[in-house]
Amino acid sequence: MELGLPARYFTSRSVHEQESDRIFRNGWLCLDRVDRLSAVGEYRTYEIEGVSILATRTDQGLQTFHNVCRHRGAILCTEPCGELNNGRIQCAYHAWTYGGAGELLSAPNMRNDPDFKSHEFGLAPIASAEWNGYLMINLAVEPEPFAAAYDAVMDHFRPWSMDQLTIKDQRIYNVQANWKLVFQNFSECYHCPTVHPALAKLTPYQSATNDIDSGPFQGGPMQLSDGTDTMSSDGKSVSRPLPRLSSKQRRTVGYYTLFPTMFISPHPDYVMVHRLYRQTIDRTRIECDFLFDQAAIESGEADPARAVEFWDMTNRQDWHVCELVQRGAASHLPPGPYSPLETVLPKFDRHYLAQMDSPQLG
Repeated sequence: MELGLPARYFTSRSVHEQESDRIFRNGWLCLDRVDRLSAVGEYRTYEIEGVSILATRTDQGLQTFHNVCRHRGAILCTEPCGELNNGRIQCAYHAWTYGGAGELLSAPNMRNDPDFKSHEFGLAPIASAEWNGYLMINLAVEPEPFAAAYDAVMDHFRPWSMDQLTIKDQRIYNVQANWKLVFQNFSECYHCPTVHPALAKLTPYQSATNDIDSGPFQGGPMQLSDGTDTMSSDGKSVSRPLPRLSSKQRRTVGYYTLFPTMFISPHPDYVMVHRLYRQTIDRTRIECDFLFDQAAIESGEADPARAVEFWDMTNRQDWHVCELVQRGAASHLPPGPYSPLETVLPKFDRHYLAQMDSPQLG
């Protein structure tokens, strides 16, 4: 019998701070959808773990930097998005000016310093990679290469051609629960008959399987019930089947967690992606993307509304029980046992503790 994480892992400020250093500033995180920056000269800013991030689109592709001037450390771009001024970024403090690729173009009154070398003071880069249409980043100074870190799932979602799909709708949630509770809830079906009666009719909760179940990536497919085409308010298709799927993949819906910021749910006719942004000990912002084949949208063969309606209801049911557990964690009672239907959760806990360099639950 395996027990859950002690309550302090969901309530302790020191644990929260340790997570920053050992997980969120040392691993690959999902930042945004790539096509949010589609034109050369566009930029977007983000704040992750207190770090201000600047992403720009140049002729060479997407670039990510610390959104901080290399002179006195002032924030450069203060708006959430915009266009660079003639392809340049200028600091409002002392007018140091950078190109869209981060190079220092001008540093007024620094020419008289014989030791100053402009090529040494470009914007500080942040490691990034494009994967399945999403921009991934790593805040570490010397990060593990993305291809090595994501080797186990690099091609796992290739049949769904996620990079060619379009966000047709999105829902944003501010959940009053620790991010790990959201991960744990997503990873088990024990709660489905009680919390999700509509979902349980579309997919038998005991049909859950895991084709990835170790390390940072966990999850697998569930069978669709007879007479069910996809996950929607009526169980009927909301778009034409995605063309590269096998006959088996057209009869399942997948649930995968990618530690520590992403869920991927491939369906026969669309893909749902949750992006998690840890805010505080007991606050998590979740952006839920619904990805559809643009050609099916344009031809009138897609009706995303029935999928969005179903999942918005289901998401809110999940967030409610996560918030109940967060409130209960304040009592600091000893953890309870995991059931045989929660086999992924102990594996999540072990991976989490390994990242935290904690050998045991105590």
